[in-house]
Amino acid sequence: MLMNLQNPRAGSSATATQPPAAPQMAVRGTKDFSPGLKIFLRNNIRLILLREDLECYSRRIAQKVHSAKTPFALVKGLLNAQTGEFRAQYLPPNFDQDPVSSGQLDTLIATLVKAEKTTLANLLRTGLCRADVMEAVPHLGKLVANVYSTMDPKYKNETEIKINQDAAITAGAKVRLAYLRYMFNQHRLRQLQNPEQKPPPVWEMIDADLQVLRRKAPMYQFAFSQLLYEYDHRLWNGLKTIDDEPDNVQSLPSEEEIEARVKLYTTNPSAHEAAKNGTI
Repeated sequence: MLMNLQNPRAGSSATATQPPAAPQMAVRGTKDFSPGLKIFLRNNIRLILLREDLECYSRRIAQKVHSAKTPFALVKGLLNAQTGEFRAQYLPPNFDQDPVSSGQLDTLIATLVKAEKTTLANLLRTGLCRADVMEAVPHLGKLVANVYSTMDPKYKNETEIKINQDAAITAGAKVRLAYLRYMFNQHRLRQLQNPEQKPPPVWEMIDADLQVLRRKAPMYQFAFSQLLYEYDHRLWNGLKTIDDEPDNVQSLPSEEEIEARVKLYTTNPSAHEAAKNGTI
């Protein structure tokens, strides 16, 4: 079933990972946090970045729009939900009441979020960068497999087929990856089309677009996600490079197309039901 880009039931495909045992230590800076805590944070940040219901990816934009579903906020919530034993072993005493320790932990989380966003970005950009020998843009199933085998240890040694067949990776999560790749490509095209005008950072561009989508009606969101998947399926078959299709063909669905699809689903419930019951 094709989910909306914002699915209130969505979450990561795995439960929170736990760090290896490590002795408690006095914290003086981000380098002094235990390796076990850093592994815990890094692994769970990767899982959070795969959530289909993230509202913002950049902390700066999240603070402007007061969004709670951000990588930074969700990992802080995950830490706060840990047991007293965990907090005693991996966090400085009263870290949430000590501005220095709390600030150092925030810096560590922000640094790790930035690093893991870069990891995800590099995967999403596969085939979208110019090179002497152009690389084909992977089809969505391949992209899903590449991302999950890298970001989620559960899938590290799994095949593309098994990863895509796992019901834990919802259709909405796959559409979110297709959406992110489209936005990275749009960022690339904007730079090419307006070389004198510097575009906003790509994650901030994505956040701004997500804020617009969040204000749309559920049927609009569904129509958009359905069209996005159809576009992606037609455009990137795993054989074509970005040079094989005109730039205008690589764009997101237009408002006219989305409204036409909304009208179709509204006036023809069977078409809407068929789309909801489709598979990726």
